[in-house]
Amino acid sequence: PLAADYYEFSASAGYGPSCVQSALIKMHGLADALGKTDDSDMRVGMQFLQKGVDQQLPAAHHYLGRCFSEGLGVKADNAMALVHFQAAADRGFGPAQLVVSDFYAKGIAGPPDMQLAVKYAELAMATQQVGADERLREYRGAKDSMIRAEELPMVDGTFTSQAPPVPISPVEEPPPHLPEQIRSEEHTSELQSPCNL
Repeated sequence: PLAADYYEFSASAGYGPSCVQSALIKMHGLADALGKTDDSDMRVGMQFLQKGVDQQLPAAHHYLGRCFSEGLGVKADNAMALVHFQAAADRGFGPAQLVVSDFYAKGIAGPPDMQLAVKYAELAMATQQVGADERLREYRGAKDSMIRAEELPMVDGTFTSQAPPVPISPVEEPPPHLPEQIRSEEHTSELQSPCNL
């Protein structure tokens, strides 16, 4: 509890990193021996997170994104969660980069966007986030599949896996002015495999 008091004192003075720490302590009941959180702790925790967001701290954006995602202290709102997760991700916060890649891949706050999912998974990979390599492989594969699907021909407004019919040109017959024996030899030699010659 003594550390929680120091974080709260420092957060009240406006020190950004303490705002984030104190918010987490308040919102998750970490200062209470029983882990209980009441409404006033939640309210103060949200105020501290907002102070951190006002200072553009990536961690503050990330944890406020989690609040919106989970409905912790605020009404659940995936669009607002994405706003804050993306603000953290764009400021280099690795855990948020991985979350944003999931949001885009799964279409949690809008239609799926595999290009952005791959972009944020690559950023998470660069910050060495655990699990980023698996997600990157998965999302690249899904992106490639989507691109291939877009290249498929459409029949009646839907994609089909069958290629359109290719016109088959008739087999050219030898000119009729050659004797029958030559015409039949030429025709059969075209059908023989080069390996059988």
